[in-house]
Amino acid sequence: MLVYLDEISPRTTYTLDLVFRQWLGIEYKVTACKFQFEDSLESKFCYAEELVGGDLWIKPSGFLKRNDILHIDVAATGEGRDFVCFPQQAGLLPFDIFAAVFYMVSRYEEYLPFTPDVHGRFPSADSFTVKHGIYEIPIVDIWMARLAAEIKAIYPYLALRQTPIQPLVHIDVDNAFAHKGKGFVRTTGKIAAAIVHFQFKEATKIAAVALGFLQDSFNTYTQISNAVSAAKVEQMWYFHLGNLTKFDRPVSWKSRAIRAAMANVAEKGTVGIHPSYEAGLNLALLEEEVGRFVKIMGHRPEISRFHFLRFRFPESFRVLVAVGINHDYSIGFSDRVGYRAGTSRPFPFFDVQNNCAETLVLHPFVMMDSALNYQLRYTPALSVEKFSTLYSNQQNTGGEFGVVFHNEIVSGVAPWLGWDSYFYSIMQLKL
Repeated sequence: MLVYLDEISPRTTYTLDLVFRQWLGIEYKVTACKFQFEDSLESKFCYAEELVGGDLWIKPSGFLKRNDILHIDVAATGEGRDFVCFPQQAGLLPFDIFAAVFYMVSRYEEYLPFTPDVHGRFPSADSFTVKHGIYEIPIVDIWMARLAAEIKAIYPYLALRQTPIQPLVHIDVDNAFAHKGKGFVRTTGKIAAAIVHFQFKEATKIAAVALGFLQDSFNTYTQISNAVSAAKVEQMWYFHLGNLTKFDRPVSWKSRAIRAAMANVAEKGTVGIHPSYEAGLNLALLEEEVGRFVKIMGHRPEISRFHFLRFRFPESFRVLVAVGINHDYSIGFSDRVGYRAGTSRPFPFFDVQNNCAETLVLHPFVMMDSALNYQLRYTPALSVEKFSTLYSNQQNTGGEFGVVFHNEIVSGVAPWLGWDSYFYSIMQLKL
């Protein structure tokens, strides 16, 4: 396909490549020459102020021609699946779909000034999709389906890529074990605290687990891995290898137990890193944690998910690029379900400040167990219903359907008592 642009910019180039080549599977060339475009006999797409030739034309809003980062009032119309932004009166579609896609996937709004939450994160309530009530539908993927239908109607011989839904299971290991491998000081402190509160049975249990006489309740790696494998779903594990801090409570990375756990799940899944609370904004700290991963696994991690989903654009993703992470799975909400970037499809990280695309690919996820339990206060049964609804809705648009669990999910220990039913119910669904 030949694409005509009256002005070429980094943001336009990135978006066209994402939409045409990566998502729709259309090989294309770009030209700024009207005569070449008009004389061409191949399929044509015009993205310019005026229709130059052919039948496919999207009128630009001008947003992608900019190189700055300024607050803009994004116009929007419609509701639900009919929602569009950057509306246009003329063209194939009633809006500038390329500007809309870039605004969503670049996370442009997260580069602008905002009041962070208690953990320094971009609040979900400030999200464009949340404000417009479309965060539970993959609106960008719906737009892609509309565009694909229009292209296919004009050029029926073009083979467009089909993207069937692909379930993915992510398991965050914030705390590898409840009592095992915690070291003498932490273990004796927990035993003493239990005794002070007259919880003698708990104190005995802690000691027995620490000494290896009882199974640790968080040692759920084999049962989770086997269940996901039986469901024939891809599984990815993210291990916290940071230091002990207020918001980081990991087992020491030197522990033989955590090394054994990582080797165990690596047999059936992919093992990555779970950067600690501060590591997303501290390159030296992340390098240290990556170094620990290398010592354990013998290779550098290729995948990551930020602990607490504590990241900032663009700084956190720049440090991932710096340490050689190829795929990150952090794009989602910490306090609700849905599509933070409006899409379920992976996309390259575009650094809006530097105005360039990086090799790092960002993968959205849809649901996380901690949000369901802590923030939304859902029951396990209601969580299964929500999963079924979202999964069914996404069947029409395809893409990755990422679901996040923690290793405690099947522990049977508060606050996860009864949540094993949620996990196993999902594994038993026809994914």
